[in-house]
Amino acid sequence: MAPRASEAILAQFQLYVENKAQLLICTSPDCGYALSVARSQLTSHLREKHQIPETNRRLITRHLTQHYPEGFRDPAEATPLEDGLPACPVLRILKGYSCCACPYRTVNWQCLTRHVSHVHLDGQSTTQGRLESRFHRVYLQSWTYKARGSEQQYWIVRLNGKLSREDDPIASAHLRAVHEREL
Repeated sequence: MAPRASEAILAQFQLYVENKAQLLICTSPDCGYALSVARSQLTSHLREKHQIPETNRRLITRHLTQHYPEGFRDPAEATPLEDGLPACPVLRILKGYSCCACPYRTVNWQCLTRHVSHVHLDGQSTTQGRLESRFHRVYLQSWTYKARGSEQQYWIVRLNGKLSREDDPIASAHLRAVHEREL
């Protein structure tokens, strides 16, 4: 079977093979992350998240076994892409933060403030004034989906030609007002 035909079969089930990283990605708008194919994790994902019938799940498993005999990597062990690349269209784009002093990235504001306080301010409180120059608002992507966790690895992506993102102007005005009051 030609590569295009193989891709078409997977695409009808919202699956995409990222050949270079050797990952299988669920491209559903609700997902947008790489799937583990170990044990029955792939079929469980297709059954529970997308209600794909058993006959189709077997077809997918057979197809992957025949056309990708080398298998797929565990997404949790995949190397993140380098910063600054255009956003990968099949992965989720996340609004996140990048520390200016080290490679730390997160999508969680509290994790960022805790990181800056403990790692860069020797435990001092993180007022808006102390924080503002210590991070960038960025767009992030990751191979995996985890709600939280230090093991989550992100890379910064370029979206619409920009590496940084602007927050909501109303929220930004509020933060500026809070910062001015602190001063």
